[in-house]
Amino acid sequence: MRWRTFCEQVLELCHSLEIERVVLLGALLADVPYTRPLPISGSASDKDAAERYRLTPTRYDGPTGIVGVLQDACTRAEVDAVSFWVHVPHYANNPPCPKATQALLHRVEDVLDLPVPMADLAEEAAEWEQRVRAAAEQDAELGEYVRELEERVGDAGIQPLTGDEIAQEFEKYLRRRGGSAGPTAGSW
Repeated sequence: MRWRTFCEQVLELCHSLEIERVVLLGALLADVPYTRPLPISGSASDKDAAERYRLTPTRYDGPTGIVGVLQDACTRAEVDAVSFWVHVPHYANNPPCPKATQALLHRVEDVLDLPVPMADLAEEAAEWEQRVRAAAEQDAELGEYVRELEERVGDAGIQPLTGDEIAQEFEKYLRRRGGSAGPTAGSW
Protein backbone atom coordinates (compact mmCIF):
# COMPACT_ATOMS: atom_id res chain seq x y z
CA MET A 1 0.00 0.00 0.00
CA ARG A 2 1.20 3.52 -0.71
CA TRP A 3 1.62 5.91 2.21
CA ARG A 4 -0.51 8.69 0.71
CA THR A 5 -3.37 6.28 -0.01
CA PHE A 6 -3.03 4.77 3.46
CA CYS A 7 -3.18 8.22 5.09
CA GLU A 8 -6.22 9.21 3.01
CA GLN A 9 -8.02 6.03 4.09
CA VAL A 10 -7.16 6.57 7.75
CA LEU A 11 -8.38 10.18 7.57
CA GLU A 12 -11.58 9.09 5.82
CA LEU A 13 -12.18 6.68 8.67
CA CYS A 14 -11.41 9.39 11.25
CA HIS A 15 -13.93 11.75 9.66
CA SER A 16 -16.64 9.10 9.25
CA LEU A 17 -16.26 8.00 12.89
CA GLU A 18 -15.91 11.60 14.11
CA ILE A 19 -12.56 10.85 15.72
CA GLU A 20 -11.36 13.79 17.82
CA ARG A 21 -7.80 12.70 18.47
CA VAL A 22 -5.33 10.33 16.83
CA VAL A 23 -2.61 8.87 19.03
CA LEU A 24 0.37 7.40 17.17
CA LEU A 25 3.04 5.24 18.77
CA GLY A 26 6.57 4.46 17.71
CA ALA A 27 9.98 3.43 18.94
CA LEU A 28 13.45 4.69 18.19
CA LEU A 29 16.87 3.38 19.07
CA ALA A 30 18.76 5.56 21.53
CA ASP A 31 21.68 5.76 23.95
CA VAL A 32 19.64 5.01 27.07
CA PRO A 33 20.33 2.67 29.97
CA TYR A 34 17.95 -0.28 30.23
CA THR A 35 18.05 0.12 34.02
CA ARG A 36 16.06 3.36 34.04
CA PRO A 37 12.55 4.21 32.87
CA LEU A 38 12.68 4.43 29.09
CA PRO A 39 12.25 8.05 27.96
CA ILE A 40 9.33 9.02 25.79
CA SER A 41 9.38 11.93 23.41
CA GLY A 42 6.72 13.05 21.03
CA SER A 43 5.11 15.73 18.99
CA ALA A 44 1.66 17.19 18.66
CA SER A 45 -0.33 18.85 15.93
CA ASP A 46 -0.11 22.29 17.55
CA LYS A 47 1.51 24.18 20.42
CA ASP A 48 -1.56 23.96 22.69
CA ALA A 49 -1.74 20.19 22.20
CA ALA A 50 1.99 19.89 22.92
CA GLU A 51 1.49 21.71 26.22
CA ARG A 52 -1.59 19.64 27.04
CA TYR A 53 0.38 16.40 26.48
CA ARG A 54 3.48 17.77 28.28
CA LEU A 55 5.72 17.47 25.22
CA THR A 56 8.90 19.41 24.74
CA PRO A 57 9.42 20.84 21.26
CA THR A 58 11.70 18.89 18.97
CA ARG A 59 13.71 20.10 16.03
CA TYR A 60 14.15 16.74 14.36
CA ASP A 61 14.87 17.04 10.68
CA GLY A 62 15.53 13.80 8.89
CA PRO A 63 14.01 10.61 7.57
CA THR A 64 10.58 9.62 8.81
CA GLY A 65 8.29 6.63 8.75
CA ILE A 66 4.57 6.15 8.47
CA VAL A 67 3.97 7.59 11.96
CA GLY A 68 5.46 10.95 10.93
CA VAL A 69 3.70 10.94 7.58
CA LEU A 70 0.33 10.09 9.16
CA GLN A 71 0.76 12.74 11.84
CA ASP A 72 1.51 15.34 9.17
CA ALA A 73 -1.57 14.24 7.21
CA CYS A 74 -3.72 14.55 10.35
CA THR A 75 -2.37 18.03 11.05
CA ARG A 76 -3.11 19.14 7.49
CA ALA A 77 -6.64 17.73 7.81
CA GLU A 78 -7.08 19.56 11.14
CA VAL A 79 -7.37 16.33 13.13
CA ASP A 80 -5.74 16.55 16.56
CA ALA A 81 -2.77 14.19 16.43
CA VAL A 82 -0.07 13.32 18.89
CA SER A 83 2.77 10.86 18.53
CA PHE A 84 4.80 9.27 21.29
CA TRP A 85 8.17 7.65 20.74
CA VAL A 86 9.76 5.38 23.30
CA HIS A 87 13.56 5.40 23.35
CA VAL A 88 14.75 1.79 23.21
CA PRO A 89 18.34 0.89 24.16
CA HIS A 90 20.12 0.38 20.84
CA TYR A 91 22.21 -2.44 22.32
CA ALA A 92 19.04 -4.40 23.23
CA ASN A 93 16.96 -3.81 20.14
CA ASN A 94 15.66 -7.30 19.34
CA PRO A 95 11.87 -7.08 19.35
CA PRO A 96 9.74 -7.37 21.27
CA CYS A 97 10.68 -4.95 24.03
CA PRO A 98 7.93 -5.25 26.65
CA LYS A 99 9.47 -2.48 28.77
CA ALA A 100 9.05 -0.09 25.82
CA THR A 101 5.49 -1.27 25.18
CA GLN A 102 4.64 -0.77 28.83
CA ALA A 103 6.09 2.76 28.84
CA LEU A 104 4.08 3.72 25.75
CA LEU A 105 0.85 2.25 27.10
CA HIS A 106 1.25 4.12 30.39
CA ARG A 107 1.65 7.34 28.38
CA VAL A 108 -1.50 6.50 26.38
CA GLU A 109 -3.36 6.00 29.66
CA ASP A 110 -2.26 9.46 30.75
CA VAL A 111 -3.33 11.12 27.50
CA LEU A 112 -6.67 9.36 27.11
CA ASP A 113 -7.35 9.10 30.85
CA LEU A 114 -8.48 5.52 30.28
CA PRO A 115 -7.19 2.28 31.74
CA VAL A 116 -5.28 0.21 29.20
CA PRO A 117 -5.21 -3.54 29.82
CA MET A 118 -1.61 -4.61 30.27
CA ALA A 119 -2.08 -8.34 31.05
CA ASP A 120 1.36 -9.79 31.90
CA LEU A 121 3.33 -6.85 30.54
CA ALA A 122 4.98 -5.94 33.87
CA GLU A 123 6.25 -9.50 34.26
CA GLU A 124 7.42 -9.62 30.64
CA ALA A 125 9.21 -6.28 31.07
CA ALA A 126 11.00 -7.59 34.17
CA GLU A 127 12.04 -10.73 32.26
CA TRP A 128 13.31 -8.59 29.36
CA GLU A 129 15.31 -6.46 31.78
CA GLN A 130 16.79 -9.60 33.36
CA ARG A 131 17.87 -10.89 29.92
CA VAL A 132 19.58 -7.58 29.14
CA ARG A 133 21.18 -7.55 32.60
CA ALA A 134 22.54 -11.07 31.99
CA ALA A 135 23.97 -9.97 28.63
CA ALA A 136 25.62 -6.94 30.26
CA GLU A 137 27.10 -9.15 32.97
CA GLN A 138 28.55 -11.55 30.39
CA ASP A 139 29.96 -8.83 28.13
CA ALA A 140 32.33 -6.53 30.06
CA GLU A 141 32.32 -3.91 27.31
CA LEU A 142 28.52 -3.77 27.26
CA GLY A 143 28.40 -3.65 31.05
CA GLU A 144 30.80 -0.71 31.12
CA TYR A 145 28.81 1.07 28.41
CA VAL A 146 25.58 0.69 30.40
CA ARG A 147 27.31 2.09 33.51
CA GLU A 148 28.47 5.10 31.47
CA LEU A 149 24.92 5.66 30.26
CA GLU A 150 23.64 5.43 33.83
CA GLU A 151 26.18 8.03 34.97
CA ARG A 152 25.24 10.31 32.08
CA VAL A 153 21.56 10.07 32.94
CA GLY A 154 22.10 10.16 36.70
CA ASP A 155 18.87 10.46 38.60
CA ALA A 156 17.29 12.57 35.84
CA GLY A 157 15.43 9.50 34.60
CA ILE A 158 13.82 8.99 38.00
CA GLN A 159 11.63 11.92 38.99
CA PRO A 160 9.99 12.04 42.44
CA LEU A 161 6.19 12.05 42.32
CA THR A 162 4.02 14.73 43.88
CA GLY A 163 1.10 13.78 46.13
CA ASP A 164 -1.35 14.44 43.29
CA GLU A 165 0.67 12.25 40.92
CA ILE A 166 0.71 9.42 43.48
CA ALA A 167 -3.07 9.72 43.85
CA GLN A 168 -3.52 9.67 40.05
CA GLU A 169 -1.30 6.58 39.76
CA PHE A 170 -3.30 4.83 42.48
CA GLU A 171 -6.58 5.70 40.74
CA LYS A 172 -5.22 4.27 37.48
CA TYR A 173 -4.17 1.13 39.32
CA LEU A 174 -7.67 0.71 40.73
CA ARG A 175 -9.28 1.27 37.31
CA ARG A 176 -6.98 -1.36 35.75
CA ARG A 177 -8.03 -3.83 38.42
CA GLY A 178 -11.70 -3.01 37.85
CA GLY A 179 -12.02 -1.19 41.15
CA SER A 180 -13.39 2.22 41.86
CA ALA A 181 -11.24 5.29 41.34
CA GLY A 182 -12.92 7.04 44.24
CA PRO A 183 -15.88 7.08 46.59
CA THR A 184 -19.26 6.34 45.07
CA ALA A 185 -22.78 6.96 46.33
CA GLY A 186 -23.49 4.72 49.29
CA SER A 187 -19.84 3.89 49.90
CA TRP A 188 -19.64 5.94 53.09
